[in-house]
Amino acid sequence: CSKATRDHKDEAKWGVEPLTIGGKDLKCITYESPEKNCKGDIMPKTRMWYSREVPGGLVKMETPQMKMTLLRFHAKK
Repeated sequence: CSKATRDHKDEAKWGVEPLTIGGKDLKCITYESPEKNCKGDIMPKTRMWYSREVPGGLVKMETPQMKMTLLRFHAKK
């Protein structure tokens, strides 16, 4: 896209959703991609769940081609 970065609108959807991973309840921040890119082309839907309690932050991700979910984790000491 030829627009300057500052001219882009964040049309993604953000929210909060709890998930239970490895027996631990996590409060996750959710991200859902916009339906169209800045040129108006339809984009594949992507959803992601993040938590600061998990090393690396990413808890779950879903795209039309793939689903990935964290099964367990532990903090380094």
